[in-house]
Amino acid sequence: MEMGDATKRKLPFIRKIWYSLFTVGAALSWTLFPTSLFENWLHYLIVACLFVVIDAFVFLSAYVQRFGSNLLTIDTGQLIETNQEVLQLQEKRLKAFFRLLKSDTINVYFGGHDAYITGVREILMKFAEKTDIEANLFPFMTKAEKDHLLFHFSNRTVVSATLERQDVYYGEKDRLIFIPVILKGEHYVIKLSSEERIIEYDALLFASLVAIYDLLSFNEDDENKAHQLM
Repeated sequence: MEMGDATKRKLPFIRKIWYSLFTVGAALSWTLFPTSLFENWLHYLIVACLFVVIDAFVFLSAYVQRFGSNLLTIDTGQLIETNQEVLQLQEKRLKAFFRLLKSDTINVYFGGHDAYITGVREILMKFAEKTDIEANLFPFMTKAEKDHLLFHFSNRTVVSATLERQDVYYGEKDRLIFIPVILKGEHYVIKLSSEERIIEYDALLFASLVAIYDLLSFNEDDENKAHQLM
């Protein structure tokens, strides 16, 4: 009985990770290789079918698997109801993610480190405006910068140690996330806050945007250098 309760608590978290990996992977693939959706559509179809089958079998099945001598059973209706709010938020924010990549102009700035950071801040702010999440980028190098970011925390030492290990920090009541990132060799922290619930999925979307901007900046920089050589 205890094993069944533990499984119920863990499955929503595991399923969120499963959805996050799939959606972020698809987003990166379509962004970096936009023509692949038409040239290799069969590969996408196979992956989508596998995703649906695994999701239905593992998460929506009445039976999970036999673990030793105990049969773990899942209340499917309860699981779907528990995840409904989270999935609705995920759908809303994922649509905003795709609208940003598809329709909005992503400005890539050149002129050194400050220009690069300006571009990162801009893309984070654009996405934040579409998702009712407040996003800010803070430097996290000096003691003064760390004290400024963590001023209101009673457990500053714990939070600082988490970020210095390059681990994501999740605040209380799912309303705050700190994402440590390294930009041009310097340490920064993306601060996400919202009146609505924010989870690991949101951290992945914002971190993915930074990675996409970095790739765009790298490619544009290479093209500029090539033109200069010509």
